[in-house]
Formats: sequence, structure tokens, C-alpha cells
Amino acid sequence: MRNSPLLISHQLLAALGTQTFFHYQNRVPRETAVLVVSNHRSFMDAPLLMAAIDRPIRFACHHYMGQVPVMREFVTRLGCFPLDVPEQRQQSFFHQAGRLLQSGQCVGIFQKGHSRWCS
Repeated sequence: MRNSPLLISHQLLAALGTQTFFHYQNRVPRETAVLVVSNHRSFMDAPLLMAAIDRPIRFACHHYMGQVPVMREFVTRLGCFPLDVPEQRQQSFFHQAGRLLQSGQCVGIFQKGHSRWCS
């Protein structure tokens, strides 16, 4: 639990002095799979979304984030999964996301990046 994506998100928000107010958290299922689709404006999006639904979210991210050692460490600790190279990206996403959703986890996708990874 010490390095869980949810805990890391809460710690990052606290370290940055971010005040958060969430409404309707009780409407998000606690025990079943959830697909989170969101806009993407900053590096704060993933931690804020996890804090908002109070569950770790496994976000799909660009394949280059898995190739840069420091970036790979950061995104995998946040629970992200880098996608394959462009030619295999769509298949990679559906395979990985399907497996995660079948195991009852939350999967996140940022729609702004949709045209880049699903083309």
C-alpha cells in the first residue's frame, strides 16, 4: 500500500498544497470495473482523478513514457501502462484495458490523446 498509485496521488496533491472538493463520489462504483474518460490539461489530471473517485486508475499513456527510464518509473508507480508503438497501439490498448477491466480495476484514458493512440 505504501507505493500504491492512490497513495502517491494523495501525497503529491498534499505536497503541492492542492485543495480539493469532490461531489458525488458515492456515485462511482467501489467494487467493479470503471472506465474513466477525461480531458487532459496537465500532469495533475491523473492524481486529481484518482483522488476524486478515491480509487487507483490505470491510465493508458504514450509508448515513449515507457522508454525513458525516469519517466517509466514515474508513470508505472502511478499505475499507468505505456502503449505499444503506433502500429500496434490500438490493439495494445484494448488488450491491456480489457484485462484490467475484467479484473475489476479502473482504467483511464485521456480523450485528447485519442487520435494519437487509436489511429
